[in-house]
Amino acid sequence: MYLLFRDKGWKPSDYFDMPESDKRITKIFMIEELRERGKEVDAKE
Repeated sequence: MYLLFRDKGWKPSDYFDMPESDKRITKIFMIEELRERGKEVDAKE
């Protein structure tokens, strides 16, 4: 969840204090964002 801290300005407690269901959704969203970033990098090459 380092990217939440670095890129989104979240504190670690913002994530760790979430209910488990919200953590799962957050992880899914971060995975999707990483896929999108990968596609952008590939498109630039």
